[in-house]
Amino acid sequence: MAVSELAKGHCKSSSNSTVEVSDKSEVKGKSFAGIKTIAITSAVMMAVVVPNAFAIQAGSGEIKHKSGQGTAIAGGEATGDSNAIAIGIENNKQWGETRAKAAAPGAIAIGTGSNVTTRIGVALGYRASATGSNSATGSNNGDQDFPSVAVGGYTNANGLEATAVGGRSQADGRGTASFGANATANGEGATAVGFKSNATNAGTTAVGTSSLANGETATAVGGNSNATGKGAVALGANTTTNGAGSTAVGFLSKATAAGGTAIGTNTTAGTGVAIGQNATASNGRTDKASVAVGANAAANGELTTAIGTGATAKSGETVALGANATAGAPWQNHATAIGANSKAVHQGGVALGFYSETERAGTSTNFTVKNDSGNNINTDNFAGAAKTGDPSDSNDITRVVSVGNGTMKRQIINVAAGRVSATSTDAINGSQLYQAMKHTGFNIQQNGSPKSRINNDGLVNFTNGDYTTAVVTDGDNSSSVKMNVVTQGISTDAKGMTSVSGTSGLTTAKTVSDAINNALNNSSFLLKANDDAGEKITRNSSINIAQGKNINVERNGSTVTVKTIDNPNFTQVNVDKQLNVASGGSLTVSGTSNLRGNILLGGEGKNITFQAGSTVDMHNNKITNVNNGTAKTDAVNKGQLDDVSKVANAANTTANTANSTANAANTTANAANTTANTANTTANAANTTANTANTTANAANTTANTANTTANAANTTANTANTTANAANTTANTALNKVNQGWNINTGKAEGGNVEGNSSTNVQMGDTVKVIAGKILISLKAVKILHYPLIIHRILPALQQAMVQQLAEI
Repeated sequence: MAVSELAKGHCKSSSNSTVEVSDKSEVKGKSFAGIKTIAITSAVMMAVVVPNAFAIQAGSGEIKHKSGQGTAIAGGEATGDSNAIAIGIENNKQWGETRAKAAAPGAIAIGTGSNVTTRIGVALGYRASATGSNSATGSNNGDQDFPSVAVGGYTNANGLEATAVGGRSQADGRGTASFGANATANGEGATAVGFKSNATNAGTTAVGTSSLANGETATAVGGNSNATGKGAVALGANTTTNGAGSTAVGFLSKATAAGGTAIGTNTTAGTGVAIGQNATASNGRTDKASVAVGANAAANGELTTAIGTGATAKSGETVALGANATAGAPWQNHATAIGANSKAVHQGGVALGFYSETERAGTSTNFTVKNDSGNNINTDNFAGAAKTGDPSDSNDITRVVSVGNGTMKRQIINVAAGRVSATSTDAINGSQLYQAMKHTGFNIQQNGSPKSRINNDGLVNFTNGDYTTAVVTDGDNSSSVKMNVVTQGISTDAKGMTSVSGTSGLTTAKTVSDAINNALNNSSFLLKANDDAGEKITRNSSINIAQGKNINVERNGSTVTVKTIDNPNFTQVNVDKQLNVASGGSLTVSGTSNLRGNILLGGEGKNITFQAGSTVDMHNNKITNVNNGTAKTDAVNKGQLDDVSKVANAANTTANTANSTANAANTTANAANTTANTANTTANAANTTANTANTTANAANTTANTANTTANAANTTANTANTTANAANTTANTALNKVNQGWNINTGKAEGGNVEGNSSTNVQMGDTVKVIAGKILISLKAVKILHYPLIIHRILPALQQAMVQQLAEI
């Protein structure tokens, strides 16, 4: 009531006056002493809500009211100015506690040691302070008011429009705000909210217990959150950002470098982006940022990207998309894995699809084919082939794209047709391979003239020929072609005659050689004397010419001479009936007898006996009606000689047959050689075409190699046949040369005899040996017959034996 009355004007003072009120003062007869407490409280209220309030001192001390309409209440010294209010009680000067001070127009300072120096500022609390640059100046002449507010013990709002609320809260700078015990906002426009929160730079915001925003315009929201760096944002308990523009959102999330973004519980980002629980994007270079999106995703390299739960990009410029996808490995950069559980761990590799995996590239520069000679050669280098083989070389082409793994495969479908050229590196689709395979094949020529084209859907049919049989054997990865030659054996009978059994066929050189040898080894003749049973004389048999009475046999090398002894001894010579001597002829009984013309000697059952020293000279006349000799000492007649000639002719025929057989074998061998050469040419052509097919398309390689292998097998077979034929030809030629050497005939003369023509000659196969009867001058290997007319029947057996010996040696 006392204050109310004062307010009604009973105790007014001018702006320049000082009014002192004590406990002895009275208003309407009542003292203030009894209402001290009520008066102070009322004065405070009036100073706040009612202009022109009074200044009241309670207790010891003084109260000063300087200009304006302020109110000051204090237990000691208080100052009020221009509607300011200062309330403070001095408790103990030894602690340095001072009175409240409201030292600016409209200021309010409440609390021991509180201090307000800014216009219409407020300091509420023990040693609270609201200060600013305009704290001591200003007027009501239109200047803008920038009040600061400090609420709480030891709070400090130091700056225009600064606000500090909470014990020991600090707001230092224009427009700063700190809310909470020990909160600090240090920088123009900084805001700190929460126990021990700290916003330490202009425009920063720290919200949460022990939160820290340390960087211009940084924001930290959450207990123990930390935003360090210009514009950094940390949202969530224990979040951390360490770099300009970095962002961390979520419990324990970290953005450790400028521009980094970490969103999610326990995420970590360098300059990149990590989104998802436990996601990591750890690279620290601002120009090589990495991205990890998904729980437990990790992008641990420059410019890496990992998207998906558990996705991992391990090395530079790798990309992993999909749950548990993995891209890269140490020193294996630029890899890409797309798909859950996909894995691209090789340099530049790409794995596409669920569980796809890359492998080390197996590229090559060329491949090996056969040339016309059947030798291995390398093709021209492929376009796009590996250059150095060094996987760390960015210029080396060793990268792969995988759409499966070692056990799981995928098709690549809907592929456009790629370019087909020597320099193309385009992908080839199935239709292109079909056309390449359809038109892949080889040409067949006959003696240089085109005959046929065998494409991939064609076939080569090996058929039997007149003297050949085709045998094709299918192997594991190849086929062999064998041309068997139809052969026939040549048999030789005891007479040296050759023959074949069955149908016609080719023969081998060995068969021809055996036939010739058999013809020679099996040839024989029957040697008889005096029409006895005879003796078979074969090639390896020998004939012994034994000398008889009055006959001497001599051998000099290959020459056998049969002659009478100089002084033969005949018991007697009988002439039956008559002895006709031709006209003009003479007959000498003793000494030498000369008989001319027709001579009839002897008769039935009669013998002719010549005396010792007699000589028979027929003078080119015949001895007719000579019976076949039977004993060794019997003379032979022409019929017996003809038989011998037949044997000789048979041997000659056998040799001729062997010669013809050898010539046929030679012809057959040449034909086989020609056939082999033709097969060789065909095989080489097939080989060349197969090489072309291999170059056209890798997919055609298998078919071309099969054809190449078949052709090589045919070539090998043909070469074998050629070698066999050449060997047969050589053997046949050797045998033919032996046959063509013929056999030599030497002639000689007996005493008083003559020799017509050459004394030595060579008889070839097919030649005729003519034995001329006349003067009984028959010589085979220089067999000599002396001219004793009356002993012809004894000489002829020796002559026969000499001829047989000669024939046996042929």
